[in-house]
This record gives sequence, C-alpha cells and structure tokens, in this order.
Amino acid sequence: MNLEILISTIVTSTAALIAIIGGFLVSRVITLSSEQNGINRKLREINNEITSKEDTLSQVKEYIIGEAAFDFIRDNVEELSIGKESLEEIHKEDRFTELSLEQLEPYIREYKSIFNEVKDLVRQFGSVLSDFYKFKKRLTTEVSKPEKLDWYEVAYDFIYESLPSKNSNHPFLPDISSLSNLHKTVPQVNHYYREQVKIKEQLETELAVLKLHKMEQDKILTEYGNPNGVWSGLAVLIYSGIVGIAYPVTLLPYPPNTYNDSLTKVVLIILFLSELVALFGYLILAMRKLTKMVNNKK
Repeated sequence: MNLEILISTIVTSTAALIAIIGGFLVSRVITLSSEQNGINRKLREINNEITSKEDTLSQVKEYIIGEAAFDFIRDNVEELSIGKESLEEIHKEDRFTELSLEQLEPYIREYKSIFNEVKDLVRQFGSVLSDFYKFKKRLTTEVSKPEKLDWYEVAYDFIYESLPSKNSNHPFLPDISSLSNLHKTVPQVNHYYREQVKIKEQLETELAVLKLHKMEQDKILTEYGNPNGVWSGLAVLIYSGIVGIAYPVTLLPYPPNTYNDSLTKVVLIILFLSELVALFGYLILAMRKLTKMVNNKK
C-alpha cells in the first residue's frame, strides 16, 4: 500500500491550518506589543507629570509653611525675642498655628539669628529710626539674608516699639534682652498666600487622580503581560506541527510493504484528526471567551 499521497495531503493540510492559526497569533502578538508600548508611553507621561506636580507641590508647601511660620513669629515675636519661654510653651499657647514643633524649629532658629543680627546692627548704628527701610539704607553693610527683609522688619519693629523713647537720636540703647510691651501690628491679608493654598489643594487633587490613573494603567499592563490564548495557541501549533508535519515527513519516501501499512494509515489519520480537534477546539474556546467578554461589557 502506497501511503505517500495520504502523507502529502496530511502535511499540506496541516501546513495550511498552521499558517492560518499562526497568522492569527502573530497579528495578536503584534497588537499586544503595540498596545503595550502605548501603555508604557502613557505611564512614562504620567510619571513625568506626577514628578513635575510633586516638585511644584513641594515648592508651594515650602512657601505655605514659611508664611505660616512667619505668622507664628509675628504673633509671638515678644516671647520669641526675649526668650523667657520655651518654644514648646509658646507653641502650646498659640491657638492659630497649624504647624508642628518640628516644622517650626528651623524657622525659629533662623529668626533668632536674624534678631541677633538686628541687635548688633542697632548697637553699631547707635540710634533707632522709626522706619526699618530708612534704617537699612543708612547701614554701611548689607544684611546677611536680604530675601528675608520682612523678618528683619519684624525684629526691628519689636526693638523700636520696646524702647522707652522713640527718639531717633536716643543716646542710650537699653539691654534688648529685657524689652517688653510690644505693640503688635495687625497682620495684612496676603492674597498671594491664599492663591498658593488653593494651588496646593488643586495639586493634591490632581496628584491623587494621576496616581489612580497610574494604578489602572499598571493593571492593564499586567494583563498584557499575561495575554489570554497566546501560549495555548502556540502549544496547539507546536503539537500540530509535530503530529501533522514532522512525524509524517519522517515516513517519506514511504517504503511499501516495510511497515504495517494498515496500522500506519490508522495512526496517521488519528493524529491528523487529533490535530484538527486541537486547532478547532482552540478557535472555539477563543471565540467563546471573546463573545463572553463582549457580553459582560454590555
């Protein structure tokens, strides 16, 4: 019995089926790769936006904390300047600040440094003018922290208001460590500060939304890393290639009356049928999953 025609038919049919299923899998892999690259690009954009907004939020928070610390210093300038009470006691008695001791401490240290610098400048100048900026213009040296002039003004105003006489040519400057009776000024409304607070709240909201978006994109990316049907389809193709092409080809050229021709024919047909069952079973399961997903979305 010559089985070469049967073998050639099985090999040709298997190759055609593998080409169809293989083309489907290749297009699926290309689509997944393209979508995965798109998600990775979106994630990079989201991460860059998150980093940018976090940097901006950090700067805004730093400004807000600095302004809140300045308000605390201005409200408690007498206690902080004289130093009779600890910072813990002053903080406990203050009813307005929302800052913690840890947040306040570096600003208080900076203010005390500025206050001591102002004391030295007043002693060197020998007289106290009613306006800090007029006093500053007459100085021969620049202050060490020119970006903190409002802090210098608070320290200077405390010294000026605490003198027993406001005479600009007062010949004697008392020991500033014992000054008291500060006339506290009414704080002005800082519109820029209010704007920064609104910006901070807006940035925090936007960051929360971006982080949720990032989590969703990460989940989608994880799903693309475990695609349904690709590995099982590859296994079906490998099996079909072995039983429908590799094994039959080894029998060519088929020697008549060498093997049990009837048994060989049955084996070849069974293997070909098992291959068809695997291929069409894979297609049926893939279509069923696809239609099920579409129905669930509806």
